[in-house]
Amino acid sequence: MFAIHFVCLVNPGDGDGFMSSEFQSTLNNKGMKDVAADVIMGSRVSIRHVNTQGGYLHSHPLMYPTGSKQQQIT
Repeated sequence: MFAIHFVCLVNPGDGDGFMSSEFQSTLNNKGMKDVAADVIMGSRVSIRHVNTQGGYLHSHPLMYPTGSKQQQIT
Protein backbone atom coordinates (compact mmCIF):
# COMPACT_ATOMS: atom_id res chain seq x y z
CA MET A 1 0.00 0.00 0.00
CA PHE A 2 2.72 2.48 0.93
CA ALA A 3 4.66 1.62 -2.21
CA ILE A 4 1.77 2.97 -4.29
CA HIS A 5 1.75 6.22 -2.28
CA PHE A 6 5.49 6.70 -2.71
CA VAL A 7 5.19 6.20 -6.48
CA CYS A 8 2.38 8.77 -6.65
CA LEU A 9 3.93 11.32 -4.28
CA VAL A 10 6.54 13.05 -6.40
CA ASN A 11 6.01 16.70 -5.41
CA PRO A 12 6.72 18.40 -2.07
CA GLY A 13 3.76 19.39 0.08
CA ASP A 14 2.64 20.30 3.58
CA GLY A 15 3.26 16.84 5.03
CA ASP A 16 6.68 16.06 3.61
CA GLY A 17 8.36 17.55 6.69
CA PHE A 18 7.25 14.49 8.61
CA MET A 19 9.22 12.23 6.28
CA SER A 20 12.96 11.53 6.36
CA SER A 21 15.45 13.78 4.58
CA GLU A 22 16.26 10.84 2.34
CA PHE A 23 12.61 10.61 1.22
CA GLN A 24 12.29 14.40 0.86
CA SER A 25 15.34 14.48 -1.42
CA THR A 26 13.45 12.29 -3.93
CA LEU A 27 10.67 14.87 -4.35
CA ASN A 28 10.59 17.14 -7.42
CA ASN A 29 11.83 20.71 -6.88
CA LYS A 30 12.66 20.09 -3.22
CA GLY A 31 16.13 21.58 -3.58
CA MET A 32 17.71 19.59 -0.77
CA LYS A 33 21.47 19.24 -0.79
CA ASP A 34 23.30 16.01 -0.12
CA VAL A 35 24.18 16.20 3.56
CA ALA A 36 24.89 12.59 4.40
CA ALA A 37 27.56 12.22 7.06
CA ASP A 38 28.52 9.75 9.73
CA VAL A 39 27.53 10.87 13.22
CA ILE A 40 29.40 9.16 16.02
CA MET A 41 29.79 9.72 19.73
CA GLY A 42 31.42 13.11 20.25
CA SER A 43 30.20 14.52 16.92
CA ARG A 44 28.78 18.02 16.84
CA VAL A 45 25.69 18.53 14.73
CA SER A 46 23.40 21.45 13.99
CA ILE A 47 19.73 20.74 13.42
CA ARG A 48 17.41 23.43 12.13
CA HIS A 49 13.74 23.36 11.19
CA VAL A 50 13.45 23.98 7.46
CA ASN A 51 10.54 26.45 7.78
CA THR A 52 11.81 28.72 10.56
CA GLN A 53 14.13 31.69 10.58
CA GLY A 54 17.17 30.57 12.56
CA GLY A 55 15.26 28.05 14.66
CA TYR A 56 18.23 25.88 15.62
CA LEU A 57 18.05 23.09 18.18
CA HIS A 58 20.83 23.05 20.72
CA SER A 59 21.80 21.04 23.75
CA HIS A 60 22.35 22.22 27.30
CA PRO A 61 24.81 20.86 29.87
CA LEU A 62 21.81 20.06 32.08
CA MET A 63 19.90 16.82 32.49
CA TYR A 64 16.14 16.59 32.99
CA PRO A 65 15.57 16.18 36.73
CA THR A 66 12.67 13.74 36.24
CA GLY A 67 11.35 11.48 33.51
CA SER A 68 14.07 10.32 31.12
CA LYS A 69 16.80 12.20 33.03
CA GLN A 70 18.52 12.69 29.69
CA GLN A 71 20.27 15.80 28.39
CA GLN A 72 18.09 18.83 27.74
CA ILE A 73 17.67 19.91 24.11
CA THR A 74 15.74 23.03 23.05
